[in-house]
Amino acid sequence: MSESDEKYMLRCIELAAKGLGYVKSNPLVGCVIVKNDKIISEGYHHAFGMPHAERVAIDRLDDKTQIKGSTIYVNLEPCSHYGKTPPCAPYVAKMKPQRVVISDVDPNPLVNNQGIKILQDAGIQVDVGICSMENRKLNRRFFTFIEKKRPYILLKWAQTLDGFIAEKNQNYIKWISNNATRQIVHKWRSEEMAILVGAGTVRCDDPQLTTRHWHGDNPIRMVVTNSGNLPINAKIFDKQAKTILFYSNTPNFTVNEGNIDVVKIENDFIDTLFAYCLENSITSILVEGGSQLLNTFISREQWDEAKVIVGNKVFGEGVRAPIISQYTHIDIDKIDNDRIIHYTR
Repeated sequence: MSESDEKYMLRCIELAAKGLGYVKSNPLVGCVIVKNDKIISEGYHHAFGMPHAERVAIDRLDDKTQIKGSTIYVNLEPCSHYGKTPPCAPYVAKMKPQRVVISDVDPNPLVNNQGIKILQDAGIQVDVGICSMENRKLNRRFFTFIEKKRPYILLKWAQTLDGFIAEKNQNYIKWISNNATRQIVHKWRSEEMAILVGAGTVRCDDPQLTTRHWHGDNPIRMVVTNSGNLPINAKIFDKQAKTILFYSNTPNFTVNEGNIDVVKIENDFIDTLFAYCLENSITSILVEGGSQLLNTFISREQWDEAKVIVGNKVFGEGVRAPIISQYTHIDIDKIDNDRIIHYTR
């Protein structure tokens, strides 16, 4: 491996990141084709169901014979199976590059070294492991889903300077945070496949749980309710996005809208949630509260990141915000008069 290998792989990862929020359950992948130490083409996976990065980069070339003898960089092993799109590994092999450099083997059992074997059987040199740390960080949702068999869990809440998430009377004051920070929250929503809140948040705050102050798709909306008692005119029941109700007791209304699913909680909510996500390829969830729901994930140690917005308000008393005590890394950013504390587990 050389410095140029690292340079071109980091470019792959930079390209791949452009698909965040659009590739859904697919990994974020970029591809760079290099010949005589010059990039002759590049591409990335733009969105779920669209061509993969390798095909995008290859098909951008009018003269594909240029690829013969080149080096192709891709941050994840080319796929070897048919899904929404044809497999990439045979297509890459057909182009006869001299070498293919890969960050990581695809842990998906449908691929997992089979793409590499196709390339090697075609006489192509394959090198694996360059910039693996950077790639695994970018694709943390994908790797968590495949390897841990659960969605990637990002916790988020806003709290006052004195550590409260809501006032004593349980009124969830919408704007603990400032305008700029609220827009950033909508960006976070656009990056995850689903967003989860408790029934108390729906009743008190009536959130839309959309990306209306950013761009990109709305996440799937999830609500957990023990009583099944939710206002039938709540905004989560509009048609802006799909909504899934996880319930212990039968909801107090009949669900007859096509964008609403109901899921019975079997014994344990988190187990039911994770099973549903595995079955439906939901690779990441932004958990926005309330406090009881957030604390459930924290106490069970079933979370990966937490983003805590600390506004400049003081309540004096109220509902205590969750506390993160076990983490491996912490960053603090300042957005106007708000602080964002970012924990990594």
